Amino acid sequence: MKIYERESNVTLFAYETQSERVLVTEAVKRNIPLKNANLRGMNLSGIHLTNTDLSHADLTNANLNEAKFINCVFTGADFDYTICHYAHFSRCIMTEAILRHVSCIETRFNECDLSHAEIVYSTFMMAMFANCKMIHAKIDGSAFILSRFDTCDMTHVRMALACWNETAVSFTVLADTILTAKNEYPEYISMDGSALKFQDVHYINGSGPFARFNSIGELNYEEK
Repeated sequence: MKIYERESNVTLFAYETQSERVLVTEAVKRNIPLKNANLRGMNLSGIHLTNTDLSHADLTNANLNEAKFINCVFTGADFDYTICHYAHFSRCIMTEAILRHVSCIETRFNECDLSHAEIVYSTFMMAMFANCKMIHAKIDGSAFILSRFDTCDMTHVRMALACWNETAVSFTVLADTILTAKNEYPEYISMDGSALKFQDVHYINGSGPFARFNSIGELNYEEK
């Protein structure tokens, strides 16, 4: 196993006989730090990591299918164009993580902190967010299809151009949520077939006309 470090960035290279998943697992076992690691394009499908610090790691174009992360730290990590089908993130810190153009199918986020994360233009099919903190996250342009949010805090979340199709949102706080990018009316957001049971009132930038959703996802306006 070869490890190169430059300016606090770690790059891992596997021999031809080693899988990239084994390489990273062995690095963790040997207490090799993966903070700032360059894991671009790696096939880490099926990897299981616990209590691992991957802060600011570069996971661009990585394959995380069926991966399992428990109590891991992904603060500021870059997940651009990552594939996360059937992956499981449990009690992970993902604050300020970048998830652009990520593909998730039946991906589970359980008790994760995604505050200030940038989750934009990504697709979540049959995904589950349970007891997650997503304060000040951006989910602009992302699609949530047949997915579920349960007991999450999405205060101050920005969701301009987001698509929510047949997605259940239960007991979730969306206070002072920014529904549009430039104060447009929220018809730019699709919520077709979604079941919504929000805990709190929902504002557009916290001022002006604000929107309320009823139990079948219809949108009503009121002047403040």
